[in-house]
Amino acid sequence: MPKETTEFEDALIKHGIIKDPNEGLKKEEQFVFNIQASEESDDSDCFFEDYKQKRFTSILEARSRNALEEIHRSDFVLKVTEESKKRPVIVLLHQSFIEKSVVLRDHLKSMVHEYPSFSFVEIQADQCIPNYPNALVPTVIYYRHGKMVQQLTNIQPDQLSKCLCVIKEDEQV
Repeated sequence: MPKETTEFEDALIKHGIIKDPNEGLKKEEQFVFNIQASEESDDSDCFFEDYKQKRFTSILEARSRNALEEIHRSDFVLKVTEESKKRPVIVLLHQSFIEKSVVLRDHLKSMVHEYPSFSFVEIQADQCIPNYPNALVPTVIYYRHGKMVQQLTNIQPDQLSKCLCVIKEDEQV
């Protein structure tokens, strides 16, 4: 096994003041040392590959959490009430045949990544609440700690942006 030298010893060897302690190593020993060194670098490469893969997976999971998720009435308790005990939930009640609702839905989809600590879900208004009046669509409902905190009916996209900013500020306090 080759003896490691300090920077000072390397300088002395370079100027011929002292002999290189590794000069007398047999070629076989040098070969074994080189193999061990390459195995060590393979281990560190493997470590970094594992870390990179885990980090990439966590980023993908975070992105999937930060999407506007379509839910059904049967999922409401789990995806809204229970989830709101862990983090704020924004629910969009929409109808695909109401233009303002479609515009707001697209606007909300573009904003989801600005609020990574929130969960965003959407549901057809008449699926969530039977006979829900179309005049109130789109409706945005804010849930926190298992309870509804705020409800905005017939909302405009610019109102949504202001509302989410206020909610985000409240969460940080």
